[in-house]
Amino acid sequence: MWKQLLFFGIIGGAFIVQDSLTAALPSSSVGQTDPGEAGIERKIDEAIQRAEKEVQRTQAGATAKNVMPTWNSKLELQNAITQLEVKKTLANNFRGTESLKSPLVREKLIQILNMPFITTANLADLQSLVLQEKARIRAEQNASPQTPK
Repeated sequence: MWKQLLFFGIIGGAFIVQDSLTAALPSSSVGQTDPGEAGIERKIDEAIQRAEKEVQRTQAGATAKNVMPTWNSKLELQNAITQLEVKKTLANNFRGTESLKSPLVREKLIQILNMPFITTANLADLQSLVLQEKARIRAEQNASPQTPK
């Protein structure tokens, strides 16, 4: 249970950082579509669908009527459910946000969503990358002259 709370705490922290990144991006970029972004929603959906199939597979093993379920099959099911929830939360925190404008963030997010088991270190790496991209975007904004609207 404490691991779940830790995962959701880190995911929440990443979401807060991601919101800051969104606020740091110029408003003129809102609504523009980078060609690299075109398939990101599809890739996110595919990763979530694979996690859902893993829950179904482990649930079938843990609840089979013809075989006595073992403690490890029940634990595997609980872990699959937890990983699905972590992946859904992570995906929802990034869906439709400006942080997905960064190809590095997109790549790292998809890489993490496709992992069979997400660790706190994986989430910390993603959070670190979002912070780096945020700093890069702010540096680019400060380097370019701002035009009044």
